[in-house]
Amino acid sequence: MPPSTNAASKSQHDASQPAVTSASLPTISTSSSVGGIPSSSRLASSTSSSSSISNANDNHAPQTSAPVPTADSKSNNTGLTAAVGVLAGLLVLALLAIGFLLLRRCKRSNNARPALHTYSDASDPQANTVTALQKGFSDKPGGQAGLAEGPSTLLSGLDDKAVNAKFAQLDSAIQDWVVGSFRVGTPVPGDSVSLETAALLGRFSSEWRALLSGDPRGRFVLLRGLVATALSEANDSGDLIGDGEICQLAAEVGRGVPTAQSHFWKAQTLALVSSTAAHRAARTASIERLTALVDGSAASLINVPQATSSALATRARRLRAVVTSASDLALELSQQKIAYEWTTSVDTGLGFDGTGMEDVLQEQRADRLAGKRVRAVVFPDVRKWGSEEGGGWERSVVIRKAAVLV
Repeated sequence: MPPSTNAASKSQHDASQPAVTSASLPTISTSSSVGGIPSSSRLASSTSSSSSISNANDNHAPQTSAPVPTADSKSNNTGLTAAVGVLAGLLVLALLAIGFLLLRRCKRSNNARPALHTYSDASDPQANTVTALQKGFSDKPGGQAGLAEGPSTLLSGLDDKAVNAKFAQLDSAIQDWVVGSFRVGTPVPGDSVSLETAALLGRFSSEWRALLSGDPRGRFVLLRGLVATALSEANDSGDLIGDGEICQLAAEVGRGVPTAQSHFWKAQTLALVSSTAAHRAARTASIERLTALVDGSAASLINVPQATSSALATRARRLRAVVTSASDLALELSQQKIAYEWTTSVDTGLGFDGTGMEDVLQEQRADRLAGKRVRAVVFPDVRKWGSEEGGGWERSVVIRKAAVLV
């Protein structure tokens, strides 16, 4: 309340109320500081408080002054500032930790090998063995060396004579199927052969057109080479055993890795997954596809007159048995400690070399055939890498020569 409005009231109570003088006010030092308020501000505040107290005494009414910071409020502000600082520090640490983890994951992903296919058959107890083996290959100390030291799941016991005999049986089965299925018939013109079949013929014979249009013996040799080459290429890609993905991944794993360690990885993987329901189904489907491919390619070269549906079904059934036996042999060899390969490594058109070739007709001795041009590779050569004792990975050894036509 302004002082001018209280003059009458003040004169009436002079006798009964003590006068407020400057002596009764608190002494304020101009150099002191309380609660962070400047001294000039405190002085003005004190003067205003003195006037308010005098007016309050004159009017007998209580008046409140402006709040002044205390020690408790200062402590509260200090605690709040400390809490904010702690939270900020924790946030910085969390961001640093996240950044470190992301950087580490990027580095690991760059060095990691491709993840293997996980079979989705939940009822199969070995459904995820491929992924488990890949994880063990990547994470185990020593990596590839760990697998190379203990190929416990690999097979052994096949000597060179036994392997040679198995491939001789396969070659004989192919010959029987060709003769029994196309003993009668006439060849189609070379120009009418499909591009796919022509490309397959060209991969094992540089003179397939002349052989197709020549005598029956030349046609039989050509058909034998067609079947053997198709099975050999399916073995190289992994389709013959129903798991081309594992073979492709084995090639990826084998980059920069010694041949022995890469083979052990592939062989152990196939040994683990070969008994799964998913792999059995995939292998059955691959056998059916190869049977249809080979039968269709061979039939497109020879016109068989009056071929009944029963005769065609019998021909397909017999060929399916040949492809199945080749698949069984390929799967057995793929799980051995020794690595086997049977592929058409002979270039047609080159000279005959008795160290890795033999005459398919067996009409002349090898020394008399030396240097003569190879017209077709009827059955590929079989080679091995490694030995039962663990060595021998420096170079391959021919255990069955390629059957060629000169």
